Amino acid sequence: MAATTVRRQTVRKDPIARLVDPGLAWMLLDNEDPERSYTQVQRNSMEISRYQARGYEVETYRPGGVKPRVIRNVEGLIGKEIEIRDCVLMSIPKAEKLAQEAAGKELADSFYRRIHNKKAVREETFERDIPFRRNESGEPLMDVEDISSPLRVRNEESNA
Repeated sequence: MAATTVRRQTVRKDPIARLVDPGLAWMLLDNEDPERSYTQVQRNSMEISRYQARGYEVETYRPGGVKPRVIRNVEGLIGKEIEIRDCVLMSIPKAEKLAQEAAGKELADSFYRRIHNKKAVREETFERDIPFRRNESGEPLMDVEDISSPLRVRNEESNA
């Protein structure tokens, strides 16, 4: 008689979950100024000028200044724009950025309040249309009258 062997099921051992750094290495910066907020902008004149109009400045390599973490030696790059994967590093003072964000939030909130206040929307639409229909004294700019109207014929007969 043959001996019967019992097969044991193997227990799966998964590795312990580890936290993964959400920032890619090429996006991380060294020597950041705590008073400034940094962003990477696509290298085209339209994007760069749009950010410059909002107060951002293009960052350049300088001794002891901000630099991408993946760059080790900046000696030969001093004075050049900081470019990371076809993006330019730009910065703005944090206080100015917070003020811009607060103004944008206030504008968005006012749009939301206006959209959800139907009475104000109707009144605003009426007020906006008045200049197109009336002159400064409030009289109609153009008197539109249907010449085929029986009322017009009666009015002309009574005036004659």
